[in-house]
Amino acid sequence: MQLKLSLFLVLFCVACGDKDKTSAPSLNADVPKGYTSPDAVGQAIVSAVRRPEAIDSLFPSDELLGIAVECTGENPMVKEVKQHRKICFHQLVDLPPEMGAVTYDKVEVFREPKVFKVGDKKANCTFKVPVMTQRFKHLANTTMSGKSRSLKEGVRMIKIGDYGWYLYSL
Repeated sequence: MQLKLSLFLVLFCVACGDKDKTSAPSLNADVPKGYTSPDAVGQAIVSAVRRPEAIDSLFPSDELLGIAVECTGENPMVKEVKQHRKICFHQLVDLPPEMGAVTYDKVEVFREPKVFKVGDKKANCTFKVPVMTQRFKHLANTTMSGKSRSLKEGVRMIKIGDYGWYLYSL
């Protein structure tokens, strides 16, 4: 009797597990993971100042955006991120020479997050993994011609499933 009950429970659990077709796909090991938190993204932004080779790692890759959403036609997120990479490059690399080193202070929540669940639709796209975007104030410090100066920049970050946090726009 004990064996029959155990076998029944195993078969029942296997059958129940097959019913959830909306679960997110497992992580693709070939796609680099993002940052662990918005704070870590904020620190990485400061680390990327005057380092053009560091800019791409701040943003989600085209491949990851393809994992996150399935679109009929062009993925608008890919286009948007490409535009923001260019803007970010100019803001973090093309700095005036009189500007001193930049030090990280913090990120503060500016707006409530927008959350998209697996299966949610936006425009011509369907989300395949949970995605959250949120606006923050990025605070840092520098000097300009030897005088202390606070830097405040609105940033939008994105968390893509278990891949982590990324910069989405400056």
